[in-house]
Amino acid sequence: VRRHKEQVEGLLAEHLEESGRPDAAAIAEHLSFLLEGAMSRAGLEGRADRILQARRLASTLLGLE
Repeated sequence: VRRHKEQVEGLLAEHLEESGRPDAAAIAEHLSFLLEGAMSRAGLEGRADRILQARRLASTLLGLE
């Protein structure tokens, strides 16, 4: 499980680096925390909208909104 989570964070960092983000590793860490938390909350609460809420937060974090 740990290896998978590290791979996800690594993929996020790669994509961010390719897009020219100088802070790619830090943003990838934040996004992976956001993803993990959203999935946990969605599962615990039975609310799929938690994933959509996390997507909006990620867009804000990336300056896309």
